[in-house]
Amino acid sequence: MHQKTKKKDKNGDVIIRAVVAGIVAAVILLLAYSLMIDKGVASIKYVGYAVIGINFIAAAVCGIVAGSAAGEGRLVRVTASCGIFTAALAVFALASNEGGVEMDRILRMILCGCGGALCGLIVRFGKSNKKLQNRSKNKRRYNKS
Repeated sequence: MHQKTKKKDKNGDVIIRAVVAGIVAAVILLLAYSLMIDKGVASIKYVGYAVIGINFIAAAVCGIVAGSAAGEGRLVRVTASCGIFTAALAVFALASNEGGVEMDRILRMILCGCGGALCGLIVRFGKSNKKLQNRSKNKRRYNKS
């Protein structure tokens, strides 16, 4: 019975780490883009597209971190961390804008966050599955001869 609680704690820790990593990545990328605007390298008229791209990249980081832990339940961890990460971004967007944020922007943030997290999971799962792929390739090679 003690092992189950350890596993739940580990999943919770992984989800928290993934959300924090996603938020840190988003903050760093937003600061970098704001510095680029300040230096005149980037234009302010593309801020909406940049925020969507930054949201996608940060959600992918969140998915990679959530999918990096070994064991079953990767999809559940990625889904949970994606939901928390996207909710945190939506709350931050609503709190920072006094005039309010349109619901289509919130919906875009949610869809982009989920897509980025799933892309991060795919990247992480493909990377961790190399050993299995190599074993299958070796079996096919030895069965032919």
